[in-house]
Amino acid sequence: MATSPYFASVRAQSSTNHGSTLPKLTSQGNLLAGATARVTVGFILNPFSVLKARYESNLYAYPSFSSAFGSLIRAGPSELFRGFLPSALRDAPYAGLFIVFYEGIKQETGKFTV
Repeated sequence: MATSPYFASVRAQSSTNHGSTLPKLTSQGNLLAGATARVTVGFILNPFSVLKARYESNLYAYPSFSSAFGSLIRAGPSELFRGFLPSALRDAPYAGLFIVFYEGIKQETGKFTV
């Protein structure tokens, strides 16, 4: 994204070496980067969330963690990613906006440092 002219921000060269080596993105780039990162992590960790929720639930009442894991594996791959879409739709906007505001606040407070 840092090489895309739509998302990359022009990097101002300063006379001091206090700048970051990280690429500077526009607000849209930060929004997309935060949302993409959160959805990717959610996709990877969703099977663990499903396993945890089923193990803690009284509906399934698994006697052990290994029996919960075995039951989930026997149910098939679709069960491992159950609930991923609602979680992604809930988390992506928050994560994207978090990065936008974080970078904005970081940029504004950097003006006050000596």
